[in-house]
Amino acid sequence: MKQVKYVSLVAIVFGFFSTTPVYSADQLSLAVGTLGGTMGRIGSGLADVFNKGQSAVKLSVVPGGGSSNPARVGSGGADFGYSFSSFTANARKGK
Repeated sequence: MKQVKYVSLVAIVFGFFSTTPVYSADQLSLAVGTLGGTMGRIGSGLADVFNKGQSAVKLSVVPGGGSSNPARVGSGGADFGYSFSSFTANARKGK
């Protein structure tokens, strides 16, 4: 049992001090309405502020629509999405 603890401790220490980064830059997507519309411009501004504030994760904007974004997020086509409260409530209920 002591050997298992020792080997585990050594593995953890080497993991912290390895030369390769443990975390790499990640890409997230934000589904908005049309890119030229109000939600598209707000989403683009949000992504710009988010990307300038840090470098670990990049946020990109993809076109979508208020009624289709909950389904897109639910299926994994986007990480986040704008929608209307009624569509979001139905998505949370599985409708």
